[in-house]
Amino acid sequence: MECIKRSCLCIFSVKQLIAKQHFRTTILSYWLLFAMSLLCAFPFPVTAQEEPPENIRALYINYWQNSQTAYKQQLLAQIEKNNINALVIDIKNEYGQLAYISDIALAEEIGAYKQAYIRDAKPFLKPYKQAGLYLIARIPVFKDDLLARKRPDLAILKADKSLWKDQQHLAWTDPFFDEVRQYHLQIVQSAVTMGFDEVHLDYIRFPGVNGLQFNQPNTQANRVQAISDLLKMLKKELEETGVKLSIATYGYVCWNRNDTYIGHQIQALVPLVDVIAPMLYPSSFQLGIPGHRNSVESPYAIVFKSLKHCAKQANISPSKFRPWLQAFKDYGFDKRVFNKALIQAQIKAADDTNSNGWMLWNPASRYKHFFSPEE
Repeated sequence: MECIKRSCLCIFSVKQLIAKQHFRTTILSYWLLFAMSLLCAFPFPVTAQEEPPENIRALYINYWQNSQTAYKQQLLAQIEKNNINALVIDIKNEYGQLAYISDIALAEEIGAYKQAYIRDAKPFLKPYKQAGLYLIARIPVFKDDLLARKRPDLAILKADKSLWKDQQHLAWTDPFFDEVRQYHLQIVQSAVTMGFDEVHLDYIRFPGVNGLQFNQPNTQANRVQAISDLLKMLKKELEETGVKLSIATYGYVCWNRNDTYIGHQIQALVPLVDVIAPMLYPSSFQLGIPGHRNSVESPYAIVFKSLKHCAKQANISPSKFRPWLQAFKDYGFDKRVFNKALIQAQIKAADDTNSNGWMLWNPASRYKHFFSPEE
């Protein structure tokens, strides 16, 4: 119906043009009418950049910082000086809040966009586009506190059937429910419409906690299948758009042969996404890796050896991987500040493996140590 409306409007406009210019109603005029009506009825889809940069160098910008005009201005000024060519931008956060006004029925039902600050995506993204940045929409999936609280029938539950919450006191949705999957399919479609070049899925996993209640048995086979089914659906949705699909995963997934109790196996993920982003934060390797028990003492080795092992385990090129790197204070060992030297050691490791690039993670989106002169 929408195509018919566009076609009729276009025919009307062309007829006006013919009359105004006193064109003779020849065969050529009618051919013009026909061609223009087809173009209006079937417009070309909006697509992403033809090709992403060969080596992504990205910063994560959280939900709150990206709403601040002063922060964005300072960020763009720093980006010019620090060889950054991409940004990872929250369009949804772990609390379940959408950054944009949405027409998704479930989002309206739960009030997901009550604090939205993006009224129109085009002017919002324009400064970043003008700077030539590759734009990645971050979407936390199953860690969705708002949806889980508003719809406990879709939530992960404790054994006593009460709502389960993680260490941050946030509730999660059950990955087995199709309604949850369809909701995030619609959010991914929104990211495409907004003009992002890539969709990055975070928390698209099980929480890895024992004793929880799900809609299906919590077995490795079921977990891997649930994640794979959603990724297949999203990949199919994005095929014709040119928008890339990436997924965040645990750093230890690079080393484990099981699913790390979260539904992720490298071999299963490889064909379903364009890029895999292991979170190779040295602080998160609390058991270390072979030859490196204290991981914060060996940031280069943690990143380099993990990427090499991951590529070897999946028998693919390291270019399939784009790691998340640590740009925040240590929490697992000696509480050291990750200064420029420690950040640069990780970056060098990612570059030395010929990976797809790297993304810096700071939960507050503060990168003073990265931006600072050598420390």
